[in-house]
Amino acid sequence: MNADEFFSLGETDARFELMDGALIVSPSPTPLHQHILIKLGAQLDAAQSAGAPIAFFADTDVRFSRTHVYPPDLSVYAASRLIGIPNKLEFAPDLVIEIISPSSKGTDLIGKREDYDRFGVNEYVVIDPTQCRAYFWQRRGERLLEQPVEADSIVSSLGITISLAPLWAICKSVTS
Repeated sequence: MNADEFFSLGETDARFELMDGALIVSPSPTPLHQHILIKLGAQLDAAQSAGAPIAFFADTDVRFSRTHVYPPDLSVYAASRLIGIPNKLEFAPDLVIEIISPSSKGTDLIGKREDYDRFGVNEYVVIDPTQCRAYFWQRRGERLLEQPVEADSIVSSLGITISLAPLWAICKSVTS
């Protein structure tokens, strides 16, 4: 399947991705995933309201290539790269944030990271709620290189700071 065929499916309740031309179906996010997504979205919204020149989209398909369409949990663009709200996201975000589940860990940490690197994403953040851990890659020259996450925040080159403490508070409150 190619990206045009993928987009011709229209909006559905199912969660699909197009990876190397293969249609991948995944289950709905867990409550933990959604709580973290809401907290991250609130931080981005607050930064935008405070004047950060960004535009962001949650769980929206991004065409990375003819055979790759992913709906990152959050896609963040420098506002100068967009005119209004586009009908489709047709090019790589400046920052991608993914919240992983145990079943997607390898895909998010290796496969998607390699694809995001290849397709020109400048920064990639992965939140692992089961480990209360964040990973951060930033483009240095031609490659995304892992950066240490030493404090309770990640500072993006877009001029925004992602506070991790509220996310870890959610992670620690999870019950079986």
